[in-house]
Amino acid sequence: MTNSRDAINSEQFVELLKNHLDDRKGEEVQVIDLRGRSAFTDFFIIATGRSSTHVGSLADEVDRFAHEHGIHAQGVEGRGEGGWVLVDLGDVVAHLFQREIRKQYDLDRLWGEASQVLDKAQSPVLATAEASEPEA
Repeated sequence: MTNSRDAINSEQFVELLKNHLDDRKGEEVQVIDLRGRSAFTDFFIIATGRSSTHVGSLADEVDRFAHEHGIHAQGVEGRGEGGWVLVDLGDVVAHLFQREIRKQYDLDRLWGEASQVLDKAQSPVLATAEASEPEA
């Protein structure tokens, strides 16, 4: 990542962030790989919050989690509205939505059709993290 510690790359970071958003009750968390298809970022991470308060809280978590990994947000948009908050972390852009707004803009379909969506089957880091999680 452009402004992160050397110890973590953008793919590792986005996978860790996905797990963190899952832990924070983000819903339908998706990672879209845009490498080679976008000049402005490598990954989108998209998550749904249950309310404007939850979306704002998820945005705060993304910012805090990134900061803990030495990554500083280049910009945050929409925090005041809470329907859609975008957190630009350079190589990773987080889109945090309320359900209705996510359906309206449908970034999953728009960008996902032209891009490979990372999932546990394709990602050794996600598969390893899931395998090491304690069962509930």
